Amino acid sequence: MSKFTKEFNPTEKDIAICGSMTHKDLWMPVIDKLRASGLTVSTPELSEVYDWSNFSDEEIVREKGRLIRRHIANI
Repeated sequence: MSKFTKEFNPTEKDIAICGSMTHKDLWMPVIDKLRASGLTVSTPELSEVYDWSNFSDEEIVREKGRLIRRHIANI
């Protein structure tokens, strides 16, 4: 794990949200309630939207790996 934290240097959070990105829109009300209660919440990157058709297979594997490593560092 330390190699991920060294790579991304995450800040401490109270809660890390994990789940299928297919359902990320369902997370938002929960995340908003948690944050409204004063908790800090880590999520997979929700603002980055990818059109994977513009990526080669190798680029997809590399970029998805980076996104996963970044969230694991937060967890």
